[in-house]
Amino acid sequence: MTSRDSTQRLRIYALLLLSFVTLIGAYVLVDRLGFDPIPLGSPFFPRQGYAYFLTVWTFLGGIASLALALALARLSQTRTAQRLRQRLHLSETTDATWIVVFSIAGFVIPTLIRIFVLQFTALTDDEAIYRFTADLIASGSIAAPRPPDHLFWDRAFMVIDDKMYGQYFLGWPAVLAAFKTLGLEELAGCVCAALTVPPLYLSSRRLGGPFAARVTATLFVFSPMLMIGSATLMSHASCLCANAWAFWFFLRAREPESKAWESGAFALLVSIAFFIRPFTTVALCAGLVVIWLAGATSGHAKLQKLTLFGLISGAMATLFLLANYELTGHPLYVPYQRAMHYVLENQYRFGYFGPQTDLEVVGLALHEDTFAKWLASLLRYSYAVGGWPIGFLFLPFARGRNMSVVWMMLVSYIGFHVLTTDGGVDPFGPPHFYELSLPFLMLSGNGVSQLHGWATSHRGAFPQDWIASLPLASVAALVIISTLGFTAMRMGTVHKLTDSVRRPLLAIEGAGIHNAILFRSGPHATFCDSAPARHFVFWPPHNDPNLEGDVLWANHLSVEWDKALIAEHFPGRKGYIYFWENPCRLTLVDLDRVRPGTIEDAAELSFKQPLAGPDD
Repeated sequence: MTSRDSTQRLRIYALLLLSFVTLIGAYVLVDRLGFDPIPLGSPFFPRQGYAYFLTVWTFLGGIASLALALALARLSQTRTAQRLRQRLHLSETTDATWIVVFSIAGFVIPTLIRIFVLQFTALTDDEAIYRFTADLIASGSIAAPRPPDHLFWDRAFMVIDDKMYGQYFLGWPAVLAAFKTLGLEELAGCVCAALTVPPLYLSSRRLGGPFAARVTATLFVFSPMLMIGSATLMSHASCLCANAWAFWFFLRAREPESKAWESGAFALLVSIAFFIRPFTTVALCAGLVVIWLAGATSGHAKLQKLTLFGLISGAMATLFLLANYELTGHPLYVPYQRAMHYVLENQYRFGYFGPQTDLEVVGLALHEDTFAKWLASLLRYSYAVGGWPIGFLFLPFARGRNMSVVWMMLVSYIGFHVLTTDGGVDPFGPPHFYELSLPFLMLSGNGVSQLHGWATSHRGAFPQDWIASLPLASVAALVIISTLGFTAMRMGTVHKLTDSVRRPLLAIEGAGIHNAILFRSGPHATFCDSAPARHFVFWPPHNDPNLEGDVLWANHLSVEWDKALIAEHFPGRKGYIYFWENPCRLTLVDLDRVRPGTIEDAAELSFKQPLAGPDD
């Protein structure tokens, strides 16, 4: 071994040690400053504690990433690394093999998160509504019969008119219902994540080459936001999947020799994505549809493509309008709007907003702080999607004629969301920006590829050969450090959030209650196990559509009314009232043993923040 090799090895060891020590220092400082768990819990601006945490992570995580990148770049030029590359034959690995590997990772990672981190627990109240609607669709309906005395059954995001239904669009519940019939309901989002890999990889490969595709897929499967989101029963993973496939068929349909069925597939996938999350899909795909129409070939082939596109999109649009008509009585009156109006008509009782709330059109408005909230959402997104100290590091290097359409999608999505009143709840990121990941990841992968290609072609201009390896080493270092640091810390916080959500369920299950109605007085779950982090589960699990389950969940109105409900409509069931005496002590009392006036009657506004934890 030459003295030069020895010096190089010492430098690599020193850089690895610096990276390790800095990462450990981040953990220690985060703990000493009280940021464990991470102070998540806002749909708008980052909470003060979370902003401080991001400052610490940006500084120390950035140093750790830089040191590791320099070490990996130097390490890549050693004889050991060269022999390893020859043995692995990575350059000879086929695209099909890469797709299979990344698809398996895309399924396994969120599955492990759902089992061991979430423990099959909801992170938001929305998930209960999706489950409820999926149960309805699985039974052959989209609305349940009106229950007796609706105030007992009112909850956020639910409408009870002459029938009972959720506010969300039917695309994801329909997919969830299909998984339910297969016994895979709990893993539906995980399957959607795995199915997102092929179109994401193939699209990125077509636009930027195999290297860009592999980087894009790597960023996808190691994204804390995307993997945690896929582990929930929220709709975002399915919408991202549908949009990814739509984009792949858009690329194929643009080819001069494309088949008519490819245009039909593009129309179908855009329609499915629209049925899941309309606003997001318009933000991503409106420009794609215009470009496809402008570039369609002429003659008989064009007529076939336009006809098939029109038939499919027209049929799906008809279904969408018919669903609105069936639920709300008007094809253009969406359940979202009906839910807001229902809260008003219900005098804000058991709703999800109060009289002081400024009503908007499906979450869109222009206020004096709208632009600031938009910027805050982008900041939160840049960390949540990758945990990177600098979230948009590689975007400036993504270029080329083929990438212009991806840039259009990015700009269109961000522009459409300027008027979004909030980025969405914290636990797995700002979910209203979730599907921004489609263009963001492809641009990031292309940027890394472009930078790597430029550095490789100019290798001779650098004083040291290892400098040409820095682009690839940098993205590897950012992924590794964010996984060991930001992602691990975020997973720990999410796990504590689910502990808080599970606490009342475990307590009630431990009481051995069956054939009963549980009346909720106050919040369903507190922040006992997760403070200062805050979850977004304020309401109990959903009931079955026909209210025939072993345990039913209801709102406590008063002792007399609770008893009257059971006597008149559910004879034979036991009644219990549960409430929190302090953030960590749940009290469960037998309704038959409660005297009127001993438990507070329901407040006019029942949507209250859960009791804070002892350290909040």
